[in-house]
Amino acid sequence: MKCPKCRKEKDETEFKAKNNRIVKHCSACREMCKKWRAKNKERVKLYNKFSKDKTENDNLNWETIKKENKITGIKIPENGYMEKVVDQFKILPHKIKIGG
Repeated sequence: MKCPKCRKEKDETEFKAKNNRIVKHCSACREMCKKWRAKNKERVKLYNKFSKDKTENDNLNWETIKKENKITGIKIPENGYMEKVVDQFKILPHKIKIGG
């Protein structure tokens, strides 16, 4: 099977969840997402609140909320490996904020 996130062909056992059902993303990608969510709890919490409030108020905008809460793009160390970040997160280099 091919994972849509990492776009790699992997064995079907990589796509089994704890309850043995087949899931969309491979175990490595799911684990990476779990780590990111654990590291960015406040951002996830803010986004979940935004999603809930969005159903009640169509005028809300995630970009505006990010600016208000000073949330920027992905931060990598000064000596970071931009190619790895671009490849890992499937984002364009101009969206990456260097430093911090």
